[in-house]
Amino acid sequence: MIAAGHDLMGLKKKTLIVSRWAPPALGGPQNLCTLFSRIDGRRYAILTSVLNELQATPPAGSRLPCRYYYYDEEKRDPPRSGRPAASPFGAALRRAWRGCLLPARIARIISNGLRTIKEERIELLLGISDEGPALILTHLLSRISGTPYALYLFDLYKGNDLKQPWRSISDRFEPLLFKRARRIIVTNERTRDYYLERYPAGVFDVIHNSVDGSLYRVIPDAYDPKPPYTIVFTGRIYWAQERSLRNLLRAVAAMDDLEIRCLIYAPNPPKELVADYARHPGIRFDVASHDEMPAVQGRADILFLPLAWKTNSPAIIATASPGKLTDYLIAGRPMLVHAPPYAFVSQYAREHRCGHVVDEEDLAALQAGIRRLVTDLDYSRELIANARKTFHAHYEVGPNARKMTEILDAV
Repeated sequence: MIAAGHDLMGLKKKTLIVSRWAPPALGGPQNLCTLFSRIDGRRYAILTSVLNELQATPPAGSRLPCRYYYYDEEKRDPPRSGRPAASPFGAALRRAWRGCLLPARIARIISNGLRTIKEERIELLLGISDEGPALILTHLLSRISGTPYALYLFDLYKGNDLKQPWRSISDRFEPLLFKRARRIIVTNERTRDYYLERYPAGVFDVIHNSVDGSLYRVIPDAYDPKPPYTIVFTGRIYWAQERSLRNLLRAVAAMDDLEIRCLIYAPNPPKELVADYARHPGIRFDVASHDEMPAVQGRADILFLPLAWKTNSPAIIATASPGKLTDYLIAGRPMLVHAPPYAFVSQYAREHRCGHVVDEEDLAALQAGIRRLVTDLDYSRELIANARKTFHAHYEVGPNARKMTEILDAV
């Protein structure tokens, strides 16, 4: 079991976690998995999507030690090679047919959720943020069953860069969702303050993204990088990072005074980005499992944390606390933050002096930051020490799991 070797703490109330993505998928679900691995699996269950569960295919032994339930029952056959392309008329007919079936599908999802609540004798619902389906399902199940709910948000809901119709739904639905939630858990103080201005009557709690610090072995030697210097990025690449990651790659490609390699560990990176740098000898795209990340990050000379300028959702950039920030704080390597000055990560790294910040889109400034981190060793070692201190104060999984149980028990 994922929690083997740890003392499990229990919740007083049997809790149903409603999540579109089944832990331990990447991102928020992985953080959720880390937290709840320290909580007695008999005291909670997970209601999730069978489709996303099949797509995620978690490694053996990594699932949470609880019962998993599925609110949908759809099965999709893999596409057959040589299948003729659908005609526009046929595609329109299928869309109309799916629209006719939508009410029945919604009714089945709700029915499956209510059955789970009854079978497990659920006393509390915990809705996990996504594009909206899990949050809306949590609200509907609460209204029908009379079961109270709390929310756990890894990003903003309204104001996120969601596709339609989810963007319009979030604009209309968020006030009702937040009004009825007993507690709302967010991942940093900036997000809490953002929401308190919008919903002053809400009860908000902060639980920082959590990592088991014991997975990151203490690096025995002092930070002492040697050429070729390696800059590492780990995690998904999407709209909130791509522009700034491109800035880094352009900056490195133009440097001729230092031998620099960029290693990008990202599942399904944008094809255009990979194609643009496919022939560059110092830039490589790769993948690594979650279990391999401590070693991957520990071999870096610089860990790169980007958030982008000129996006459709500046509020996300201003409040986001990426999961990789937590990893980087404990990894024992200096962090290079490239994000707008209003971004939470930029201000946080400066406040705690735990990373070098380049908060302008200036390739020369990025290059200067790289040079300083690999040549000014006293500076980099100070950043590393401050990062580890910050991690142990706020991000260690044990204290955060205890805080989670206290919050949920208080609902």
